[in-house]
Amino acid sequence: MGGLDGLRAIALLMVFNVHFFGFYIGTNFFSEKTSLFYQVISVLRAGHLGVDLFFVVSGFLIIRAMQGTRPSASFLKKRAYRLGPMHFFGVFLYIFAVSASPSVIDMLANLFLLAPLIKNMPLYGLIWTLTWEWIFYLFIFLIARFASGQPLRAALLLTVLTVFSCVAMQNVTSVKWIEPGRFFGFVIGIVLFAEMNRAVGQSKKTSMSKCWSDMAAVAAIIGIVAMQVIWSRYALTILDLPLQGGFYVLVDIFFALLIKASFSTDGIIARLLSSPFLRFLGKISYSFYLVHISLNWLLLNWLAPVTSKIGMLAYYAITLTCSIVVSSVTYLLLEQPYFNKKANIRQ
Repeated sequence: MGGLDGLRAIALLMVFNVHFFGFYIGTNFFSEKTSLFYQVISVLRAGHLGVDLFFVVSGFLIIRAMQGTRPSASFLKKRAYRLGPMHFFGVFLYIFAVSASPSVIDMLANLFLLAPLIKNMPLYGLIWTLTWEWIFYLFIFLIARFASGQPLRAALLLTVLTVFSCVAMQNVTSVKWIEPGRFFGFVIGIVLFAEMNRAVGQSKKTSMSKCWSDMAAVAAIIGIVAMQVIWSRYALTILDLPLQGGFYVLVDIFFALLIKASFSTDGIIARLLSSPFLRFLGKISYSFYLVHISLNWLLLNWLAPVTSKIGMLAYYAITLTCSIVVSSVTYLLLEQPYFNKKANIRQ
């Protein structure tokens, strides 16, 4: 699990880059567009792909947690207890920081994750990703009984249900339905679990060899960076493609490869991902994810404007540090009680 925490940390840092550097896009990051610095920051701004890593990890972990259990309403109830308190706090923090006078309807739609499904409804923070997450929970709950504990069958049923829903929603103009390519990150996470579960059953080992683990991790990292470069240069072209979802499917495959490599106990990449700092960031990643946009908005509008790359990078360190500190506190107050109660029940 240490490697997965490290991957969550990588994902949240990628997403943080998107929102921080997006604040300075109008200044061209205080650089010429032909400069190396500008090109590097442009690639970092393609860190929205970190969301897809969260989706793959979620698909992997949820299907693993459901193995050997009967599907029941308690699954959705536990998910609500786990995610609800921090989500509600994140919405109210965003309202305080960014949206001073929201309507009651807008606020309720965001609190109950309906806003992304309603045309022209304003979104508070990263609500859209949580809506997708809950759609996945609902779908996997509906198909769990028919999957009979078989991950590949669950992946197939989830794919069929997703495609059917997307087709059905095409005629509902008031609903912004999800891009199938991004949602299939959950499916790929399930397939990854099935493949790793099969490998464990055959070899009685829980990790890849050191050599293969490192090679797979390096290949996956190169692939992800390449996809970020492609996005940073051809984002508008990709968005106009009829099958833009294929871009995200390829991203998810690279992430799946990296997740598998993270389970090696000997590989260099796996050890780096299991470092104490990254594991800590991964642990508080949900809180960090929900508060960092609001904190960025507050701090970058409160601090004196910067006029140089050095000043921008200094503000990067300040806002990142503040996000870590605040999310550490919210994790202890709003997330840790759930885990403590869960541990007590097990005992």
